[in-house]
Amino acid sequence: MELTKKKDLLEGNPFKVILSFSLFFILGDFLQQLYNVVDSAILGRFVSTNALAAMGVATPIMNLVMFVIVGFTIGSGIVFSRWYGKGDIDSLRKALSTALIVGFIFTIIFSAIVIGVCKPFLRLLKTPEEIIEDTSIYLYIVFAANIFTFLYNFYSYSIRSIGNSFTPLVFLIISTIVNLLLDLLFVVGFKMGVKGAAIATLLSQALSALMVIVYTNIKIGVLRLGFKDIVFDKSQVKDILSYSSSVALQQSFVYIARIFVQGLIDTYGTAYIAGTNIGERLNALFQTPIRGYANAATTYFSQNLGANRLDRIKEGYKATLLFAGINAVVFTLIGVFLAKPLVSLFVENGEVDAIKSGTDFTIAMASMYLFASIIVQSQAILRSMGALKTFVLCTLFTISLRVIFSYALNGWLDEVSVYVGVPASWFIGGILTGSSAYLVYRNKVKKFLDNSQK
Repeated sequence: MELTKKKDLLEGNPFKVILSFSLFFILGDFLQQLYNVVDSAILGRFVSTNALAAMGVATPIMNLVMFVIVGFTIGSGIVFSRWYGKGDIDSLRKALSTALIVGFIFTIIFSAIVIGVCKPFLRLLKTPEEIIEDTSIYLYIVFAANIFTFLYNFYSYSIRSIGNSFTPLVFLIISTIVNLLLDLLFVVGFKMGVKGAAIATLLSQALSALMVIVYTNIKIGVLRLGFKDIVFDKSQVKDILSYSSSVALQQSFVYIARIFVQGLIDTYGTAYIAGTNIGERLNALFQTPIRGYANAATTYFSQNLGANRLDRIKEGYKATLLFAGINAVVFTLIGVFLAKPLVSLFVENGEVDAIKSGTDFTIAMASMYLFASIIVQSQAILRSMGALKTFVLCTLFTISLRVIFSYALNGWLDEVSVYVGVPASWFIGGILTGSSAYLVYRNKVKKFLDNSQK
């Protein structure tokens, strides 16, 4: 079953392959963001603006930690896709086992550290005293669920690496529904506030991890790891760590920048914090197609690179840029013209300041989705083709601009500086990252042709 699926990404029209394969990535990412939107909407509507603000402060910190872990699984998935594209199943299984051991140990140690430094770090960010307790409680519980986050994403990206993006989506749908029901039970029913939302997240993450592990071991033989299959292959470690660390660094840079900007946001009070939190939630939701095409393209590029099908990579890159660009334009229009009514869904009508800041922030972010799309699709080709230093440096440059613009303009534009920093950094970063991806691909093709003529 698995070996026939390999052909799905190596054969057929690249435009059709990318479109069909990315659909489940997009839906999965949409549901993942819906997780967060549901938490925010329920807290804003049924608890208080302070609870929503606590979630706003917690989110970039939570995402920093979570996406370091998820970055490890994405990077590992690139290695898995390469071996699968080459048809070397023995090396694939050794890579799976080695990555599982390294990732499991790392997640346990990393989680213990971040739980220990959580509250001091919140004070360092000058988090308002009235929300610091709720924020820290939320983070403690969510960080305790990191091992489930790792296991779910590890097995999900393993399944996706062999061309199956549908199965992880099914488990995510179930988990999202469970999260919604538990949110309503703990927050609305039991009046547990922010703590209830965090417990709902922990339990739903545990469920999704359990389901994907059981399914993989029963249904997907090539990915099944029994006790006798658990080996630590030193020859695989360098590749796994190279890809995993580069993606984890890229993910962490993004959220480190957001934490720096969050420190600026926190100085403007809880209503402003709540409003920008809503804007971030909507922004993440609007960009799900952009990220979905990039995630699908990464697997597609990696498998075709393993099979030396560089012609298909070129066509696949054109397809992802086209599809992501169309979606970027659509969501730019939605974000610009429907920002206020969408933001208003999260809070009571009387919260004028929160609605205004959320609306302004959403419009500013949406205005540059086209350039954000170029960045994300170009990152996919850089990481899948092994240009890891270029990939990391382009990301670091782009997110550094966001922080620099936000703080440099703060004395002149006050809170508006946060809105300007994001689109300005995307505009410049899109030009740089897109150009870098083109040069990397061109050099890769030239090297391949030179070697084939020898």
